[in-house]
Amino acid sequence: MKIIYLINSFFIMLVGGTVYSYSIFRKPLEEYLNITSIQSGFPFKVFLILFAFSMPLSGYLIEKIGVKKTYVLGSLLIISSWVSSYFINSIICFVLTYGVLGGIGTGILYGVPLKIVSIWFSDKKGIATGITVAGFGLSSFVASQIFKFLIVNYTINISFFYFGLIVFFVLFVCYFNVKVPKQTNNSNFSNIGMDTSEVLKMKEFYILYLFFLFGCSFSLTSVSFTATYFIDLLDLDIKKASYVVSSMAVLNALGRPFFGYIADKFSFSFCVIFSFLMYFISSLLLLFNVNFYFNLIAFAFLWFNLGGWLAMAPVSTMRFFGLLHYAKNYGVIYTAYGVGAFIGMNIVNFGYNLFFYYILFISLIIILFLIFNYKKINYRY
Repeated sequence: MKIIYLINSFFIMLVGGTVYSYSIFRKPLEEYLNITSIQSGFPFKVFLILFAFSMPLSGYLIEKIGVKKTYVLGSLLIISSWVSSYFINSIICFVLTYGVLGGIGTGILYGVPLKIVSIWFSDKKGIATGITVAGFGLSSFVASQIFKFLIVNYTINISFFYFGLIVFFVLFVCYFNVKVPKQTNNSNFSNIGMDTSEVLKMKEFYILYLFFLFGCSFSLTSVSFTATYFIDLLDLDIKKASYVVSSMAVLNALGRPFFGYIADKFSFSFCVIFSFLMYFISSLLLLFNVNFYFNLIAFAFLWFNLGGWLAMAPVSTMRFFGLLHYAKNYGVIYTAYGVGAFIGMNIVNFGYNLFFYYILFISLIIILFLIFNYKKINYRY
């Protein structure tokens, strides 16, 4: 039954998405290494950039050596990143273990489950992709609770080691169902599509890339400081903050099948306007900062939309440019993830309000642009 491959891909993403739990161990990391909040953000920046720019490598490896070997390589790097973090004694060490090893490993691994479901479920791309990447979003719900338990009972470096063992176990079990159907090698749908050199000449590529960049910039940056924001500005302790992050992780996960579904039903322009309208509302709520619940709703929108873009972007890549070179093409599109995160995380260093104004104005510009150019950019899949 092909549903097994969808479930297996979901669990692979569940492990890969531990990046979103970063805000949970950021404070303990600052205390353990005696570093500032600006310094503690650097490993996350490096992770996101290398994660994004390793995605084209993932597509190349899948085409050259297959999904199985690509999966093994990515898994080994991710496991090594967590286990080797046991030995950290400086922020530079953590940048190398978490940022470099983890970022490259996650980028290589990420393309594998997407490739698998794109072939097994070629007739239901949107919802299948949404369910798969939901694992990536739901990861922080699981990981934040695991880290909360580990950090309370052990030091941060020992917590990394034990977490690495958990990651090893899950990825080892998933290995046995990493495969694509042999018969698709000669099927029509898998042999239709544009090469990356052709894709880079199309306006659809740049429109999708730009919108994806800003969506990731808003949401990923917010993910990086969610727990810290609620601890510092709203006086929550780490236990309560972990519940906030876990709740957001559920919304992040739900955003993926939801946006995957609406991508199946509506046009590209409709999906983008819907997403950036939510970003616009969230920025207003955060700038007014009336009470705890307004902040909660705003962050819920930001996390939900991250899930949305990580479903819309791969589905749009498949539908605009075809399946044949999908892994490579989406790898190039995915570099917007890292670029957007880098921009947003540098803006937030100058203050939360500046970052919220950044969301407000960019969202408004994109919404107005799409409204006035709706007929020109109303791409239907």
